[in-house]
Amino acid sequence: MRLRLASSLCGVLLLAASVPASAEPTLRSVTDPNGRYSISFPTSWEIVSMNATPLAGEIVSQMGKNLFSMLMAIDPGASRDAPTVLMVMGMPLERALSPRTFGMITGESMGEKLEGYALVKEGTATIAKRPAFYRYFTMAKQQHELYSVMVYFTVDKTGYMIFGATPNQPETVRKSFGDISQILESFRPTGK
Repeated sequence: MRLRLASSLCGVLLLAASVPASAEPTLRSVTDPNGRYSISFPTSWEIVSMNATPLAGEIVSQMGKNLFSMLMAIDPGASRDAPTVLMVMGMPLERALSPRTFGMITGESMGEKLEGYALVKEGTATIAKRPAFYRYFTMAKQQHELYSVMVYFTVDKTGYMIFGATPNQPETVRKSFGDISQILESFRPTGK
């Protein structure tokens, strides 16, 4: 009896092991127009022109005009009014800085510039095998509250900010931030 029960349990475990876990999205690598970095997005996401969306113009006006490189992608399966977006911005720095210092300098005025800004958490981490500084926050966008992340990387005298945002609803945040985390892990600066 014990042998039969053990055999049945082994069979169930082997069957469970052969069923694939929830599939992660297939990614495609994209290089920014200036060749300064590559990053991968789920194949279902749309890479959009920076002139095609008011959100990009708003972010640029709030972050400054010294961006030399910008790339944006949108999850078309998300809400049309408040889609999940991810933007990568590169900018020259006057001197080499740590990701934390870059994030603190850039973030000093964030609360003044973003409507309904509320810091949730910030800290240092290793992302894409690189030192990084991150900041999770909520902000308002028209009638929508967004849950957002800003991740800061530095390479010599170049700073990179990656901004991700999604509607602040528990199931949307859970799904979208799974995708955003996977995208962040694919970031590769080229050193140009």
